[in-house]
Amino acid sequence: MEATISDQDKKLSNRYKSEVPNEVVEEQTKKIPNLLFLGLAGLAVAASAGLTFGTEKKTLGNFVGLWVPTIMLLGVYNKIVKLEDEILRRTLH
Repeated sequence: MEATISDQDKKLSNRYKSEVPNEVVEEQTKKIPNLLFLGLAGLAVAASAGLTFGTEKKTLGNFVGLWVPTIMLLGVYNKIVKLEDEILRRTLH
């Protein structure tokens, strides 16, 4: 006889597959200090200003300047993951 997999088992399997990578990413993200993202964004601003006004590479300066919102958004995500973890710990204890 062949073992059949019920629809509920398939749903649980798919749910488990999708949550495991998220948990791994969140565990690694929690280890990054919040100040790192702010520092990287500040460096990108300084590099962008230096390239735009200090050299003839204005296009490269604009490109580097576009990194700032992305870096800041990653910092916000990092903060949310840390706060969520702290809230869960408080409610479980």
